[in-house]
Amino acid sequence: MVAPGFGVTSGARGADSMGIAARQPGLLSPAPVGGEPIFVADTGPGSGISVNPDQEQSQSGGLSLYALDECRGSCAFSLYVGVGVEDHMEDIFINSPSFPTSWDYRDSGLIAATFSKKLVNFYDWAVLEPEVGIAKRFGKEDEYEFWAALYLRWMKFPWNDYVKTTLGLPIGMNYATGIAEIEKDRADGGDTSRWLHFFSPELTFALPEYENEEVFVRFHHRSGGYGLITDGGGANYLSLGYRHRF
Repeated sequence: MVAPGFGVTSGARGADSMGIAARQPGLLSPAPVGGEPIFVADTGPGSGISVNPDQEQSQSGGLSLYALDECRGSCAFSLYVGVGVEDHMEDIFINSPSFPTSWDYRDSGLIAATFSKKLVNFYDWAVLEPEVGIAKRFGKEDEYEFWAALYLRWMKFPWNDYVKTTLGLPIGMNYATGIAEIEKDRADGGDTSRWLHFFSPELTFALPEYENEEVFVRFHHRSGGYGLITDGGGANYLSLGYRHRF
């Protein structure tokens, strides 16, 4: 496999067997198998390319890229269920912050499945992780939802030695097979769209010894994006889920 645009041939060989290209600073080198980034950029002053991604990221804080055609720990499947929330997202998080126990809920729910893959690791502080998903509403609503989003996932928390935690913030698009009454009620004049902005922040938690097995809380949200797509509309679901990384 060849990393596009970098001219470095990957494989299971060490840097010495890769020839002069592996010793030139500023290039990318392959990382070993085992749930690690496939390529690691050396950003340390005066240093060459490290084949060991753990050493590279801990000592020089390298920028890591993941191969598109392999997982090696960068892929994930998740399942989650949610309950419909009447309150507006802006109200419960910005205007009048409150705990979920004080939110107003409606007689509807959602079950969802997603696939995601890490693309870029920024110095072990954050990752970019695209996601695609499908959901089925139930209760008073029965539409399907489909979406594609790009998550920026913050990974640095002081208690990670005890509970590994991430905060994910996405931007994307969501399509619903129908427009529910709740979405019409939230739209100005009842005029909304099946296509809406997808913004579903989440917190994930995992034990350090089982870091590939995560539980997460997600506020599943689609809306007009403050008029970028429509004036109003959308729906919210407070959700709880499980994710397996592989």
